[in-house]
Formats: sequence, structure tokens, C-alpha cells
Amino acid sequence: MKSYNLQRIDLDHVQPVTGHTKNYALIGDPVQHTWSPRIHNTFFSLYAIDAVYTALRVSPGALEGAFPLFRDAFSGINITIPHKHEVLPLLDEVDGVAKILGAVNTVKFEKGRAKGYNTDAQGFQYALLSEGIQPEGMMVAVLGGGGTARTVTYMLTQMHADVVVYTRNPMKSADLRDLGAKDVRHLVDFAGGFDMLVNTTPVGMAPDIRKIPVSAQGIASCGIVFDAIYNPSATMLLKQAVGRAYNGLSMLIYQAAHAQEIWHGKLASKDIIANMARCIREEMDNEDTGRQWAQS
Repeated sequence: MKSYNLQRIDLDHVQPVTGHTKNYALIGDPVQHTWSPRIHNTFFSLYAIDAVYTALRVSPGALEGAFPLFRDAFSGINITIPHKHEVLPLLDEVDGVAKILGAVNTVKFEKGRAKGYNTDAQGFQYALLSEGIQPEGMMVAVLGGGGTARTVTYMLTQMHADVVVYTRNPMKSADLRDLGAKDVRHLVDFAGGFDMLVNTTPVGMAPDIRKIPVSAQGIASCGIVFDAIYNPSATMLLKQAVGRAYNGLSMLIYQAAHAQEIWHGKLASKDIIANMARCIREEMDNEDTGRQWAQS
């Protein structure tokens, strides 16, 4: 058996994990692509919180059986597809926005109880505001009819935008009108000409990185283009944009910051969030996983 000289290991740079360390995780399927552990563990380090965050694959239909373990051993979890709706009946309490959207992405476990929240809506709102985008009075097209489309539609209408949703199954997504959408149309009918376009479909992620969900001409005719996808950082959809174009990285970091606020009562400053977003973009572009993040 090979032996190791522990004197050569710089333990000052090893994050200590003890029996007192609190556990947090992202659960979903798939989770291999996620940057959430990097983001949350950075927050823990910045604020000297004794906690660790990982990503756990929980396959469709397995959440109910796994949930008692999370309730007993974790202080909080984030939830991604396909469990944002499935988790609802497993919770003791659901926050107002999560109840409206019918989707939970953050759970806090405290004193044996599990309370669900939705921080995606706030994440999207702050991502827009951080770029100086005020949707009030805008005509906005939302592509997709899933959970992210519901979140985006709800928040845009709360910000007094006029929203038209384009999806592959308008009948199935008709309830988006209840969240404020002016109309729900078929994706093939998208012709562009909106003040802002928001893509919530998975088209542009692997393995479809060379595809776009609507025509290039329609995309180019929109004033602002926002893609909820953040990896790759420059999707084919964003490359068709003529005006201002943004990916979903800021939305991801802002929703993570609000999850931290729920768990620990601490909301990261705009400077820290902006710095984190910049460093992640550099890591994605340079594939340099050894880059250190400086605190602002």
C-alpha cells in the first residue's frame, strides 16, 4: 500500500468538514452540468459558514423515498428538474410565490419541518435589474411552457410587461394566462419584433448546442435577448442577437444568493454577485477550474 507524507499537505487550505458541518445539496436529474456547488460553497467560504454543498442525482420518481433522508441529515436543499412540482406534497409549508407558481426550488429544514420557497422568480428579476432592464411597458416573448417559463411569465407581469408565450403545446400551457400572459401561441408562429425575447427552452444546451428554438431572423428582430441557459455561456440563440444579449448566469447566482438568505439570513452584495458572475464566465470561457475568486 502506498504511503503519504501528511507533512507535505497544507491543511490551512483544506476546508474542514466535521460532525458539526451543515449539509446542503442540489437534487435533480441530471445534475452533472451544474455550477451550484461552486457558487454555494463560495458563499459559505465568504461568510465563514460551516457548511458544505454538493449535487446529488435523484432520478424521476425517487424523491419521495429519498426525502426523509434529506429531512433528517440536511439543513437545506435546492431542487431542479424534474422535482420542482413533485416535492410540493412532501413539504410542511409552502411560501406564497412557490404556491402561485406550483414549483419549489429551495427547501429549508428547521426543527423537523420542511418549508419550500421559489427563488427563481427573484433571481430573474434581479438579473434584469442588474443589467438596467426595466420591463415595464415592454412587449416580451417567452419561449417555452415549462417551469422556468411560468416563473419568467409571472415575474415579467409583476414588473408590468406585456407577455406572449410561444410553446410547442399551447393547449397544455394555457394556464400561463392565469399568471398574466396576454396570449399563448404555437412556437412555429413566432415571427419576432418584440422588445425582449426570453428563451426558457433547453434548446441550445448539450447535445443541441448548434440549434435555435426559433428562426434567426425572428431573434435578430428583438431588441433584447435573454437566454435562461448559462452553459454554454454563448448559445446559438444569443449569437443571433443584434442588440443586447444576456445568458442565465446572473439569474442562477441571484437565485442562489436568495436561497442563502433563506437559509442563513445573509444576502450577498451586488458587488460580490457581479464578481462571482465575472469569474464563472472566465472559468467557462477558459476552462480554468483552478481560478481563485476574490472577494469584493
